[in-house]
Amino acid sequence: MANMTEMQAKVKKFIAGFRAKHGFSPTIRELSEHFRMNVFGIQRHLLALEKKGHIHRTANTARSIVVVERR
Repeated sequence: MANMTEMQAKVKKFIAGFRAKHGFSPTIRELSEHFRMNVFGIQRHLLALEKKGHIHRTANTARSIVVVERR
């Protein structure tokens, strides 16, 4: 996780835990509420994580965030 900020690491960990508990990904609004951050801020973190290869999202699909296991 060296190429992530502390907040990006927290977002990734939350997504992985949420998926493990519920069987599906959190919505952007759920992430926003959990981290007490506006939707735009969450979007920026998700975009950065996606560019760095830590998550994958399907465009125009709800709950499509998948954590990519990197070795």
